[in-house]
Amino acid sequence: MWCISSCPAIAYYKPETIQEDLGLAENVFVNSNSSYDSLNNVLFTSELFNWFKEDFNGESGIIDIMRINNVIPFDVVPSIKYESYNWDLKSKNYK
Repeated sequence: MWCISSCPAIAYYKPETIQEDLGLAENVFVNSNSSYDSLNNVLFTSELFNWFKEDFNGESGIIDIMRINNVIPFDVVPSIKYESYNWDLKSKNYK
């Protein structure tokens, strides 16, 4: 199986545990693809968030996601820098 390197991991989800499974997938993706520079108050994250910004309720929604997943503290409002998407292929980007 081949996947794009910057693509979130995809798995088979069972209906009875889908909320927990999606929550874990979100946490792993966000923490693997985001970092916070506290000295400059800048959040670095995946270009996917920029492409689908409106699906996340704009930049304020993206910041909320980062707070919930412990990427940034709850008391900061950082600027956001979107990292380039990696279109390289890699095998076994799934679980």
